[in-house]
This record gives sequence, C-alpha cells and structure tokens, in this order.
Amino acid sequence: MGYTLGEAKTRILTDLLDDPDKVRWDDAAVVRAVRPAISRCANLYVSHGGDKLRENATQDLGVTTPAGSFIWDAWVGSSPSEWIGSRHVSLVHSSGVEQPLKAIRPQDARVKYTGSGTVKQSVMGKLVFPTVDADYLVSPSTGDAGNVGGAFDDWVCVTAALDMESKEREKPSRRLEHQEARLREAALGQINSPATSRFPGKSGFHPTLYYAIDETVLVHPFNYRICQLYIR
Repeated sequence: MGYTLGEAKTRILTDLLDDPDKVRWDDAAVVRAVRPAISRCANLYVSHGGDKLRENATQDLGVTTPAGSFIWDAWVGSSPSEWIGSRHVSLVHSSGVEQPLKAIRPQDARVKYTGSGTVKQSVMGKLVFPTVDADYLVSPSTGDAGNVGGAFDDWVCVTAALDMESKEREKPSRRLEHQEARLREAALGQINSPATSRFPGKSGFHPTLYYAIDETVLVHPFNYRICQLYIR
C-alpha cells in the first residue's frame, strides 16, 4: 500500500530535505508541491503504458454492432468528464492474446476485419488529490487507492522535494536529482502492459489491426459512435 499524505510529509521534510522541525518549509508548502508532482508522475507513468491508474471497459466485437466493430463512446459506469488522458484500445483474442490497436483515419481504411474478440478500452481516471493526512498520496477516482507501488510514491515525494528546494537554491541538489532518476526508472520499470510490448505482425498468428471511428453511424438511444476494425 502507498504513502498517506502524512507519511509523505515526513518523507519529504525529514528524509529528503532534512527539515524535520519545519524551519524552512511547513505542511502547506508540502501540499502545494505534492499536487503538481502527483500529476506529472502520473501522466508520465500512464504515457509509458502503466495500467494501475487506469480503468478498463470491455465489449465483444459485433454483438450489438456490425461485425468487427464496437461502440466507442459506451463507457461502463462513468461519464466522459470523469476521465483524462489518452485512451488505449486493444483486442483480446479467444486465445487470450491481447493485441494493441492503432487508430487510423476512415479515409485510409482498407479491408474490414470481421473476426471475433473482445475490445478493451482503457483510460486514466481523474486523480483525487489528498487533503488530510489520512488520505492516500495517489488515489484514482475509481478503483483501489494507493495501489501503484512504493517506488511510485517515493518518486512523487522526491519530485515534490526538488520543486521545494528549487525555490531556495539556484541549482537543485545532485543527491535529489540522482534519487529522482533512480526512482523514476524503478516506477516505470514496474510497468507490464500490452501497450508497451511489441505484438507479432505478419510472423504472428493475427494480422495487424487498426480502428477508425465511423462518424456517419450512430447507435441510439445515446447516439454512441461506432468503431470499425480494419486490416492493412
């Protein structure tokens, strides 16, 4: 389980900045530095394929839509305003293999894919920033709080400490810079996501697939848009 805000304050002020008596910084300064640090680290983590801050929705191809297609806008249990960042899309074949899908413009589409499979759409939920000491440092708006891992929380703390120190020093501490680099590498190294793995193309069992949103077809009653899979 990850740090709470109270634990993060102790980690930053005592261990990283050597200011346990809060002579140079107080709790409010830590909170002000922690929020942007969380955002930066979370965005970098997700952009590298990290899925522990993501929520997934799945739907079988061609069940409520034409063959080889799925609903783009249908998101289980949430509204678009609750999500930030890019959306990762993949196809889970009956064999269990998960294949990342790439977006393509409708005008560049060629041969429709009419096979089966389950489409998984994955997005990052808005982060709930900690406000009291008992709150977890990193907490998605849905899912388990504090579930990313110790290296990630330490990375957030060092990033916040660097920002706080930069207000007093012209150059940041090399010690903190080295710690930030090591912890960033450790946090991103924990990622094991299909979004970052190379899927076999022509030499594999499945063709390379793409998806395109068909703006001309809407599914009522909510006017959801349809995505069609293509082979190129």
